[in-house]
Amino acid sequence: MAVVLPNDLVFILEQDSQDLVELGRLPRDAIRDVDVLDADGTHIPEPTGETFEPEALSLVALRWTDGAVEEEERFGFRSAWLAWKAARKLQAARKG
Repeated sequence: MAVVLPNDLVFILEQDSQDLVELGRLPRDAIRDVDVLDADGTHIPEPTGETFEPEALSLVALRWTDGAVEEEERFGFRSAWLAWKAARKLQAARKG
């Protein structure tokens, strides 16, 4: 789960307990790019809607800069539609 705060994007462990476990955070203004890729790293165009095609791994690539170092984290989804839904939210979290 990701939470957008005024200055940071915070990743929280989804669990049944009421204790929040922060997995990591990054400044919103450090986000450079968000893209959706297939398992081979090729860009997947944004679908116009949800489809009933067989599930295929789609990856949301979140790219940011940590000082002078470019970083990337990838998150897996079972469909391109779900991946793009998450990617749009991460794109909206960009600040700057």
